[in-house]
Amino acid sequence: MNDQVDLKIFHYHFLTGGVSTVVRQAVEAFHDHLPAIRSAELIAGAIPGEFRSQMRRNGAKCMEMPEIGYLQPTEEPSDHNRKIVARRADKLAGALLGTFGSDDSVWWVHNYHLGKNVVFTQALLEIIHSGRPQRIILQIHDFPECGRFANLERLKAALSLDPYPVSPWVRYAVLNRRDQEILIKSGIPAQDVFLLENPVLRHPDSEPEPGSGKGIRSRLERLFGKAFPRFDPRAPLLLYPIRTIRRKNALEAMLICLLLDRGANILISLPGVSVSERPYSDLVEHLFADRLCPGLWGIGSQLKGQGLGFDDLVAASDLVLSTSVQEGFGYLFINSLLWSLPLAARDLDTLTGLKEDLFGEYPAYFYDTIRVPVPDAPSVAEAYRSKIKGLSDLIPPAEQERLLAEVEQLVRDDRADFSYLPVEAQEKLLREIAAGDGPDLRICRTDNRIALSRIEQMLVSQLESATDAWTSKSAEVDRRFGPAAYSAGFRRIVESFGTRRDKDDADLQPAAGGIGEQVQKAFLDLENLRLLYDY
Repeated sequence: MNDQVDLKIFHYHFLTGGVSTVVRQAVEAFHDHLPAIRSAELIAGAIPGEFRSQMRRNGAKCMEMPEIGYLQPTEEPSDHNRKIVARRADKLAGALLGTFGSDDSVWWVHNYHLGKNVVFTQALLEIIHSGRPQRIILQIHDFPECGRFANLERLKAALSLDPYPVSPWVRYAVLNRRDQEILIKSGIPAQDVFLLENPVLRHPDSEPEPGSGKGIRSRLERLFGKAFPRFDPRAPLLLYPIRTIRRKNALEAMLICLLLDRGANILISLPGVSVSERPYSDLVEHLFADRLCPGLWGIGSQLKGQGLGFDDLVAASDLVLSTSVQEGFGYLFINSLLWSLPLAARDLDTLTGLKEDLFGEYPAYFYDTIRVPVPDAPSVAEAYRSKIKGLSDLIPPAEQERLLAEVEQLVRDDRADFSYLPVEAQEKLLREIAAGDGPDLRICRTDNRIALSRIEQMLVSQLESATDAWTSKSAEVDRRFGPAAYSAGFRRIVESFGTRRDKDDADLQPAAGGIGEQVQKAFLDLENLRLLYDY
């Protein structure tokens, strides 16, 4: 990358969260490893002061632009009328180009089409569709087609252009090979779709101290045992450091903990905070308050006040557990390598490549399912049928038929994968399991004996040499995800502009609905229709 570039980074907000973390670490990496970036400016609807300070230390500027933030219900265009959206988008497009457009600038836009601000999405599409020679990288962390049906409905009503434009001035960046394959198969030229895995920055001063686990567990009991009397410092500790949101499937983590023969604690670190996630988070909190499961919940924000850090939780833990049903990148899986902790995780299609490349010789187990009895199979099947029919405006008839047939297979033999049950049924089963010996407990242990046995084995065994394992894996992680590797990946995207097509090829814009419909079809499966998401 010989030419100097002015990087303009757009997102709805830079509040605490996944995208903000990625952008912060990226700017830090570019500052040290990508001198061709002459300047970096972050533009968002909301930017907190602490984030501004972090960016300033890396030479980056920040600018708040309320027009690109999340639209509140009162700000949404009436009925998402396309004419109203187009009128507002035209004005916003002019402002964006007038303020940030130039031949030297590259726009890096995060989650541009998530459905949180349809005017911003339409404005970007209009700029691209106009053929204006503005280099734009569309970074997709999350797809609206992937279970976010309210967002998808909003986009379909409001947009007059396909949300996946093809242009010599546009490149796509995705987090995993699955998403890359979906975009290419849906019609975006392979040369325009880049795999840009998230940066992983290590901080050696926060590495856990070997052999300090038991002492820390005893300290955790002294500090939090009154609130969580079932926490047993003598039992193994399964670490699940997440916000308690629905896709993290926390009740399944509690179930696994209860099913293990030798007994174990589960540590779920933080509550959910958004309005949509609070009911699920509150339920998990309530179940811990009812002493259903040994362990600790929501203590992450209290550690600093007690003279503890997250590295202490890592040192106290025996295994990293992930029951998440949806991940774009999966920092937790990578972090288990850096922490030298065994990993037990639900297998996900987004792990393709990552799993084979990094976990081949590592003590890790990826399970496909946790089979459980279905309390009322007919009502569960009917709930899925009702959900599918309720989305008839978004799901073509042929796809509806396919999904309805899959529903019948879902609850065959009165058994199902735990994550597909309604949350109310999950809670009921958990309470029955926690009550003690009974038919459901015996069935669950029998049906899941392989997964439970593998987790038990990892809990009782130790890495032959934790220090050597950490050194080898941390070096491998740094080579693939470190700041230098991330900067090199980003540089390749920027350098690709102008190397493949002439400016005259701007008419490659696909027909309305073309690529977007193919992307939607790729995500139409029961995995993304789980009743879990409706709680």
